[in-house]
Amino acid sequence: MVENRRFKTPRELRRQKLAFWGACGALVAYAVLGGDYKLYHLVFLSSEKDRLTRQIDELRAENSVLATEERRLQGDSVLLERMAREKGMKKPGEIVYRLIPVQPQEATVPDSGAESGVERQPESMDSVDTRRIR
Repeated sequence: MVENRRFKTPRELRRQKLAFWGACGALVAYAVLGGDYKLYHLVFLSSEKDRLTRQIDELRAENSVLATEERRLQGDSVLLERMAREKGMKKPGEIVYRLIPVQPQEATVPDSGAESGVERQPESMDSVDTRRIR
């Protein structure tokens, strides 16, 4: 038995090629824009990885500096006490005096010769107000 094979016309061949390349394009588009691992998502993850790697390097450097400072403070009690006092700490039973600078007054003080109309500035512009804190 002989089959009747009919040759495809150029129009049908173009349709088949177009269908084939259209299907290939659809698969590529799905791979790039769809699916679990989208291309733009992979690019985002790559940039996020780079950012986190830089942040880890910065934190390791900071950690190294802090470890060095910790070792230095463990060996120097005077430095440790000075830093604690700068933070406002005190020893039990100790009285702390806080010095608050007084702002100079804008008004002038009249001179003893008030009849002359000459005014003078206050003598001490650097006076300090002290308050006792417990």
